[in-house]
Amino acid sequence: MGYRKIIQEVRVPGPNGKMFNKLIMGPKYNWSSYEEIDTKTTHVGRGLQLLGMKAKDKLVMYCDTKAEWMITAMGCFKFNFSLVTIYTNLGEDGVLYGINQTQANYVCTSQELLPKLLKILDQLSSVHTIIVIEEPWKGKIEPLADKFNGRKILYTWDSVVRNGQQNPNFNPSSPSANDVAIYMYTSGSTGNPKAVMLTHKNLVNAVGSIVSFAQNSIDQITDEDTYIGYLPLAHVLELLAENVMLLLGISIGYSSPNSLTDTSTLIMKGAQGDAPILRPTVMAAVPVVLDKIYKGINSKVSAGGQFKSNLVDFCIKYRASWLKRGYDTPIMNKLIFGAMRSIVGGRVRVMISGGAPLAEEAHQFIRTALCIQLHQGYGLTETAATATITDSDDISVGRVGTPLQGVDLKIVSWHEGGYSVQDNVGPRGEIHIGGDNVSAGYYNMPDKTSEDYYVENGRRWFRTGDIGQVMADGSFKIIDRKKDLVKLQMGEYVSLGKVESVLKIFKLFDNVCVYAKSSESYTVALITPDEGKLLDFAASKLGIKSTTYEDICADYSVIAEVLKEMTRHGIALGLEKFEVPKQIVLLPEIWTPDSGMVTAAMKLKRKEIEKRYESQITYMYSGKSTRIDVNSNHAPPC
Repeated sequence: MGYRKIIQEVRVPGPNGKMFNKLIMGPKYNWSSYEEIDTKTTHVGRGLQLLGMKAKDKLVMYCDTKAEWMITAMGCFKFNFSLVTIYTNLGEDGVLYGINQTQANYVCTSQELLPKLLKILDQLSSVHTIIVIEEPWKGKIEPLADKFNGRKILYTWDSVVRNGQQNPNFNPSSPSANDVAIYMYTSGSTGNPKAVMLTHKNLVNAVGSIVSFAQNSIDQITDEDTYIGYLPLAHVLELLAENVMLLLGISIGYSSPNSLTDTSTLIMKGAQGDAPILRPTVMAAVPVVLDKIYKGINSKVSAGGQFKSNLVDFCIKYRASWLKRGYDTPIMNKLIFGAMRSIVGGRVRVMISGGAPLAEEAHQFIRTALCIQLHQGYGLTETAATATITDSDDISVGRVGTPLQGVDLKIVSWHEGGYSVQDNVGPRGEIHIGGDNVSAGYYNMPDKTSEDYYVENGRRWFRTGDIGQVMADGSFKIIDRKKDLVKLQMGEYVSLGKVESVLKIFKLFDNVCVYAKSSESYTVALITPDEGKLLDFAASKLGIKSTTYEDICADYSVIAEVLKEMTRHGIALGLEKFEVPKQIVLLPEIWTPDSGMVTAAMKLKRKEIEKRYESQITYMYSGKSTRIDVNSNHAPPC
């Protein structure tokens, strides 16, 4: 495991006079060996035991991704302590809910998040011990510790490790297969998040399934291979990925989404991000990250003028056509795509995407431009992130591959939505996942557990709610989700998630929520634009400069032009005309977990969005405005 030393955090002014936090970081990664890490995990476990933790006691991990997170997790696994994972970007209510529902007595957090925890400390009735991972660049921890005033006991993480090291007589209490290793919260897109009980059996089987895939899909693994860990370890994808890397002997260099590349928000202008220094060969990603890479590359290419745009477009199509025939384009890879590959260090050869559907256009572009194997996987927290993944020789897009070793899948007809296992295009219906990777259920939610899980012939199954289609070659394609499917007035079915995945990669958008009423014949959309790109668009396309961002979002002519461009984008990427929203609203705000509009995993919270923007949705469906004709200049009121 490796990390870059953070020397100092400074405040610097931006172009508009706003102040931003930036990091001054060391020029290289510092590494610990497997033996050193293994020893430290034992010391952590002993240190926690000395604090009074007993087998099956719960420790909340409320901390961003770093080596200490994984080392603590491994220590807990050895001593049969259960982890409770909490996303760090949750608001106070979300943190309170997770800790209080599980009634955990111990919390491990970072110095950065300690002030946030202090605000709700008196409401955490079960918690009596706080362990803090110190971050010296944040200053001394003593002033914060003084605020506890005897209400709770605070220890530093290093002191816990030292105590464990100095008391070698405390021995691990090994877990059984069915003991809960992690209470991992789902994203909570349809209500309060649920704590999924992942047992040691679940994790061992899941890791085994992915290792089996990796050994066949990653070319010969060497000591030079490195994985970059930057996604939240509170997300099952990152947790499983790092466990797999440890088992395969691949080094893990830690980073964060805010320091990943040279242009990341915490990186000083002219300084290097983590990926260019680490130069990883393997990485995991979620669509929101890949969408940003896709839009970022396209923006830079577009800024180079029409000739450069046409050249890159030709090269993308040229390389893709040769890949389909089984050949590579090494000269073009070096001369044309080398600069694009350098964004993530220049050595990545395998990338795994999961967590949400990846738009086909983004999949094809990134795989081609970065010259990598881009595997799209499918799994859920409830199935320990494992279900299917695409093979290394699968050059299709829009599919999630074949079942992993040890995992069963079946398709169950959903006649209400018009899907049947007898469909001519291939079996279609709800995906059920079975196997030893399927979790024990939801903590303290017996009714919901009974609703979503069942046992058949001794095999445990989970009803996913996702609609899949089995392709002719045996691979799976996710085509809908029960909760996202809406039937329009004329009988057409619209998959809201499918439409959103296409529109999210439009150059002007940061996020999109598509809405549809069964009593209407068209869809509408609530859009949070990319502020900088929208301002540039308004200035270059319409000559609008001397006005505020809020005014730009409300300007009828801007809305009309955005709708035209968005419609062309959607149709070009395969959306049907009835799927493309006919009315839009541009919202001059960013949706964050704190705002309550998205989950900690950045998934839309539809009910909250519909409730907050009810008046805008009503107006778009009011009939007071003529719907946009893409060939006219008529703009909808907002």
